[in-house]
Amino acid sequence: MKRLAVLLILFAGLGSSALAGQPPITPETLVGQIYAEDGAVIESAKLPRYYSRDLAPALARDQRSEGVGAIGFDWLWSAQDMEITDLSFVEVAAGPDGAVVEARFGNFGQPTVVTWELCRRPDGQYRVVDVRGGGDETWSLRALLDLPETPKC
Repeated sequence: MKRLAVLLILFAGLGSSALAGQPPITPETLVGQIYAEDGAVIESAKLPRYYSRDLAPALARDQRSEGVGAIGFDWLWSAQDMEITDLSFVEVAAGPDGAVVEARFGNFGQPTVVTWELCRRPDGQYRVVDVRGGGDETWSLRALLDLPETPKC
């Protein structure tokens, strides 16, 4: 019994140090986590895990607003209505300061791309600074929320 307790304590210690030593998650993984959380309605307290210092509070304010808010559609999917197929995430640009990830999917059979612009903090962690959609109507999340073009990572 004592051996089991010692092994559990050692395992717990190794697990936490291994987690602490892990490199930051990839840009594709970060964007995938947002989609997994149904990112257009992430709890306000979780927003700083994913979004830049100025985008996170702007999203929180928009979510708290009465009615529709500044964003009148589901910007994760760049649509009002969705029938999503074949979701994938592709890093299309990378550098020391950030990355660009495209979320690619079909919506009602039409190919759709939502572009995620990420900054990289000094600790290596990525945060979303803007999201852009195309198609018939091109939009930018920063512009919809009336944020300056220069983000605060």
